[in-house]
Formats: sequence, structure tokens, C-alpha cells
Amino acid sequence: MQAPVHTRVTIMLARVTGVATLLMGLSLWRTPSPMVLQSHAGCAALMVLALWALAWQARRLAPGMALLAAAWGLLLPALGFAQLSLLPGAHHWVIQVLHLLVGLSALVQAERLAATHRRGERRVV
Repeated sequence: MQAPVHTRVTIMLARVTGVATLLMGLSLWRTPSPMVLQSHAGCAALMVLALWALAWQARRLAPGMALLAAAWGLLLPALGFAQLSLLPGAHHWVIQVLHLLVGLSALVQAERLAATHRRGERRVV
């Protein structure tokens, strides 16, 4: 079963913004730039909105996954905005890696929600 058009558009938005956010985030590790940071945050916001849209679309097919994705969409920007004040100094890389993993997990969740639509099956987390 093929996912509805709005789900296919939403997953493509999540993919494009997720990869763009990832690339900009990695570039920030090498060369911090206010302009790249703003673009990174903007793309991340679009990615979170796409994740929430997929969660909303999947709420009846996979309510547990949808709830997890909705909560994850709150965690990701909270960690992103707070990360500069978390564990400053030599061990700040731990927070950066954690933020990276939380972001990658959001992309995985978006893919799983879209796959649930394609299969049209009920999933439980």
C-alpha cells in the first residue's frame, strides 16, 4: 500500500531538512558561524514540524510511535537551545554528540512513521 500524497510530501520535507540540518550542524563543529547556526535552527524547526505532522498522520495507526515522536519533537529543540550551557569546557563534545544522536533518532522516527502509513498496519511502541 502506498502512503497518501501528504505523507510522502511530509517525509520528503523531513528528509531534506534533516540532512541539511545534519550537514550544517557538523559544519558548526569545525567553524562556528552565527549565520550557519540560524540556518541550522531554522531547518531543524522545519524538520520538527514535519515529524509532528507525520506523528499526527499516524496517530490512529501507531499511537505509541506518534506520542513518542511528538515528545521527541519537544526534546530536540530544547536540547539544541540549551546545549551551549550544558557541560561547558573540554567535555562539551558529549553534549554535541548527544544532540546529534537525538536529531538522527528524530529522522529514524520520521521514517518509521512514514513506513507505518505505507503498510497501513497497527504498531505499538
